[in-house]
Amino acid sequence: LALFAQSEEDQLMTVNFTSVDPGNSTAYRNVVKSIIADMKAAGVNDVQWFGNFMNDYNYAYAVYIDNMAELDNPFWASTIEKMGEAKFRAHFAKLDKLTNSSRVEVYERKGNLGYAHASANPNEELYRQWEIMEFKPGTGKQVEKLAMEWKEFHKSNNLVSNFSVFTGVIGQNEETLVVLSCAKDAVQMNERSDKAEEIMVQSGNDLWERTKQLMKSRRIVTGAYLPEMSFVPEMMPEAAARN
Repeated sequence: LALFAQSEEDQLMTVNFTSVDPGNSTAYRNVVKSIIADMKAAGVNDVQWFGNFMNDYNYAYAVYIDNMAELDNPFWASTIEKMGEAKFRAHFAKLDKLTNSSRVEVYERKGNLGYAHASANPNEELYRQWEIMEFKPGTGKQVEKLAMEWKEFHKSNNLVSNFSVFTGVIGQNEETLVVLSCAKDAVQMNERSDKAEEIMVQSGNDLWERTKQLMKSRRIVTGAYLPEMSFVPEMMPEAAARN
């Protein structure tokens, strides 16, 4: 879940979570960078992904899709054709030795629930905070209504923040809502969070209490968007423009 410019349009995406031991992280990054370099050299221009590092040593790669049918398409087909199968397999053999596990989940960014203050600068705000909340079954409509209230709370109080909202689409994640917040660093993220909490307490707003009543669990993971671990070909201007 990467750099997402605020848009009223919803966007489906797959997210590949790859777990790496801390001691293998540098080597893993170097292999991914080599893959990206070889893809650029081979002229691959019909795939894209946005890479993120999470402080639990998961690397998360977000890929836009237009519909669920795209899940059946072979993602690496053109890369193998242009790069060559031998080189491709050599890269991924190295990755296999450096990774613990990998899984793919599907999310939808809810365009009408995101918020970015006019002063937010996406190009500078590469620090990430994922607030991952699981809600009680059957509460989807209530949760979406609460999410809209959260957006209006930030907007009406002119709070300086920058966040996108995602919902799980299939399987165990259907009752999951993720709020991805962006900032320059952890200090700025905490300052923004503290300010929002201060205003909520002063105003007597019970929004947080009503949200907790529907919630089963909540966890926070921090990290960063990594441009050097992302692949956004120059020949895909529509992708670069919206991120």
